[in-house]
Amino acid sequence: MSDIIIPWRITFCKCWTGRFLSHIDTMRAWSRALRRTGMPIYYTRGFNPKPKMSYLTPPMSVGQTSECETLDFRMEMEIMPERLFEELEGKAPSGSVFLGAMPSPPKFPAITRMDYLLLLQDENCPMPDVDQSFLVAGADSGFLSDPEPATMDHVRAHKLTFSKTHHPAQFFDRAFRVSFRIDPLGGSPVKAFSQYLDSFGIIHHLHRLSFHGE
Repeated sequence: MSDIIIPWRITFCKCWTGRFLSHIDTMRAWSRALRRTGMPIYYTRGFNPKPKMSYLTPPMSVGQTSECETLDFRMEMEIMPERLFEELEGKAPSGSVFLGAMPSPPKFPAITRMDYLLLLQDENCPMPDVDQSFLVAGADSGFLSDPEPATMDHVRAHKLTFSKTHHPAQFFDRAFRVSFRIDPLGGSPVKAFSQYLDSFGIIHHLHRLSFHGE
């Protein structure tokens, strides 16, 4: 067993095609992807060894997508970043796109805010006057700022991180950029807000854009 343990951090996109994978399924898929690389991954000890991984971004509800998912793992020897990029780019789990990696990453900050794109489908919406005021009224104390309308052109700019085959802009008519304050000790304001929209029968999709820490 090597005495050298080198931490690595990877970022990836959870795509439109992978939105039905649960958080646990996503973790398992990336664990298998790391094994398939054949690189000197650091494994847990015990009866059933598996790659030692830490998922750093808050878990998303099933059905949501993201372009800033982050996890840490460890290596038992030094390797060139180019080799890791080449290995993971071709072995990312279905429904994910490998975005990048860095060795010896800095300490991960406590996440205090997350930004999302909120997509609304007007055609089947029982409340066609959905606007900023309605969204603000439905936000709980976790809501950080007023929704900012976004054009569908802005949505299409994220096409590669939304999906490898289909794109939500084909199914949704309006977009807003929304931000949530995150309390590490509380529940998920993102989930609560999504449930609020569900209560009105509003067809929507949430896509995570970025996160911010202390």
